[in-house]
Amino acid sequence: MSTPATIGLLRTLLPPSEVHESGTPSHRAQSLPWSQHAEVNPKLVVTPSDLSSLQSTLKLLYEDPTLDFAVRNTGTGSASARDVILSMQGFKDFVFDEQTETATLGAGLDWGEVEVLMAAQAPGWALVGARCGWVGVAGGALVGGYSWLSHEFGLISDPQNLLDVQVVLRDGRVVWASEEDGELLWGMRGGGGNFGVVSALKMRARRYREAIFAGMAFLPYERLDEVGRWVAATVEREKDPKLAFTITNQGPGTGRPAQGARPGIAVYLFDANGEEHARSQEYGFGELLAMEGVELLGGMVPLSGMTKLADSYRSYQGFNKFWGTAPLLEEKLDAGLIARAWTWYEKSIEACPELGDGSTVLFEFSQEVCCAFHLVVHRQFEADSETRASSARPALARHQHGRIPDASISCRLCWAVML
Repeated sequence: MSTPATIGLLRTLLPPSEVHESGTPSHRAQSLPWSQHAEVNPKLVVTPSDLSSLQSTLKLLYEDPTLDFAVRNTGTGSASARDVILSMQGFKDFVFDEQTETATLGAGLDWGEVEVLMAAQAPGWALVGARCGWVGVAGGALVGGYSWLSHEFGLISDPQNLLDVQVVLRDGRVVWASEEDGELLWGMRGGGGNFGVVSALKMRARRYREAIFAGMAFLPYERLDEVGRWVAATVEREKDPKLAFTITNQGPGTGRPAQGARPGIAVYLFDANGEEHARSQEYGFGELLAMEGVELLGGMVPLSGMTKLADSYRSYQGFNKFWGTAPLLEEKLDAGLIARAWTWYEKSIEACPELGDGSTVLFEFSQEVCCAFHLVVHRQFEADSETRASSARPALARHQHGRIPDASISCRLCWAVML
């Protein structure tokens, strides 16, 4: 079957409301990637809204080996294709079951929508979800997924959080991965959408405090060395799983004007112990908040209030040209790391002023419960290349039961530059 013929059949297979032609506003909304580098202008976007139409669509797509197609939800992962995008925006079901302590999420939801639904239907309960509300639930879960709760409960994809996945396979069958094949569920926890199209995810729900301390601390560029020393000392000291922070540059993503090659510092602060603990010099962020020139926006809010702090970045979608890298730093951090990152940023923008407004340098603090699984798998994979597939499974089983004592505290430092 030729690609034009397949596209023509798609137009007749689905109702007009689920077919979005190139050049229409709905096509733009359903195909806009995160970065402009990923834009390849698909000819058609389809948004099936039930399992039957999804099965038929997927089976047709796979029958044409020359067809270029991609599956997406919110577009944060920049999935795109020349011919067809299969958008999961029609799958927004939500079911909370207090008895089993689970929530089943449609793959078309984003984490911001999930937080609204949890607040309305499951007050006092929480899911391990993404740090930004505009991230899709499926994409965020299938590639690992950092959460503000990860220090306590691990990554989104970890087996104590992502319990099961409903998948439409390439032959059109709908299965729950745990019932079909243990290998399938294992592979989807971090393996991405390479095994089928996810239509729903079953997540573990936990009772959690209804208010946490969430804030953003803004500091001037001149405090860079002080902040670097605070970061190194905090990473060395901090063992409290209810505390987390992220550091980035001030700019449009943080709701501030662009600040050129020497931007100020923005620190996202999370403390589930409450505001008194967060402001403590001994246990919380007190030393940072006492620095000269600091401006704090924040207080006690629902958990959703923390993810809303990143809402300004939502406007970057489709209007940036991000390239990113995210090394994992396992060694002891020195006090000059943050200053060196800012120096790199400064030199990059001086060399290419166009980087400006949409450029971001990002440091994420991750305690052992987040990184333990990845460290162990990485070490086992390196140990014996001939038994990589089998050696990863014991690591998964070990991590499933909680912290791994010998895992170091580590951090992730990311650069995303606008080109």
